Amino acid sequence: MINGGRTWRGAAWPAAALPTPMAGSNQVRLDFVSAEDGWILAAQGLYQTTDGGASWAWVS
Repeated sequence: MINGGRTWRGAAWPAAALPTPMAGSNQVRLDFVSAEDGWILAAQGLYQTTDGGASWAWVS
């Protein structure tokens, strides 16, 4: 049930969904502003998803 982020549950992060430089690295910050739109900030740069994390694009 989606409840606006009031509760969370753990889930495995599929490394295959991440861009190659990110696979196997430690994320620094992960933020979603909706069910589809989010960002990962890591030492390798900033990545964005617009499909709920199925794919990621390097921003900078």
